[in-house]
Parts: sequence; C-alpha cells; structure tokens
Amino acid sequence: MQPDVQAFLHAETGVTTWVVADPATGLCAIIDPVLDAGGATASADALIAAIRERDFGPTWILETRADGPSAAAHVKYETGASVAGAAGPGREPDSTLSGGETLPLGALAIAVVNVPGRGLAYAIGERTFAPPEA
Repeated sequence: MQPDVQAFLHAETGVTTWVVADPATGLCAIIDPVLDAGGATASADALIAAIRERDFGPTWILETRADGPSAAAHVKYETGASVAGAAGPGREPDSTLSGGETLPLGALAIAVVNVPGRGLAYAIGERTFAPPEA
C-alpha cells in the first residue's frame, strides 16, 4: 500500500513540509514543519488546518535535520503527535532516531535512513523524504 502524500512549500525558507498518511487508517506523519520568520506559526497553523480538514490523525512529527526553524513543538502542542528525529540545539525530540530504525504508521512502516552530513531521511512506501539541501 502506498501512502497519501501532500506537500506544503514554505515560501520563506524553500523547505517542503510533507504530510504522509496511511489511507487505510488516516494516521499521518508530518515531516519538517517550519516556523515562519520571528517564530510565527501561521504556516504551521495552515498545515494543521489542512490535516484536520482531511480528518487525519497525526501520529508522528519527523524532523530530517537538527537545525533550521522547526515548528515541531507548536505542532505537537496542537495535535498531540510525538516528535522524532535527531537532537540538536534547542531541540529535544520525544524519540531520538538513527538509521535502521522503523516506526509504525497504521498499516505502513517508516524506515529511518541516515544521510551522512545532512541528517535523517524517512522511507514510506516507495517514497523517501530527505533533508533539504544545504
């Protein structure tokens, strides 16, 4: 089974936030939610509204890198999803991940892959979601 994938391009940073859902259960993972300039959350709030509109159940907030303007804490507060990824300055994920691990997402599996020098990637179905280029 392939995931339902939706992309949200953050214009200020050029980073794409991905919402990846199991079509059978509606459970979803949010990959790389981004804060707006000055720590504003308008983009993250629009992302959360889109998830609620589709009636998805956020399970994971996955970060591909340990730096950059992350809205993970805000999205966690609003959705109750768990944050997973690499720890970094000002970041303390609920689960610290490394390559070779697998996370559940309904009937799908999320395979964690190390990307040397860049962070973590997540393989779900036939898609891989990698950290943005530096």
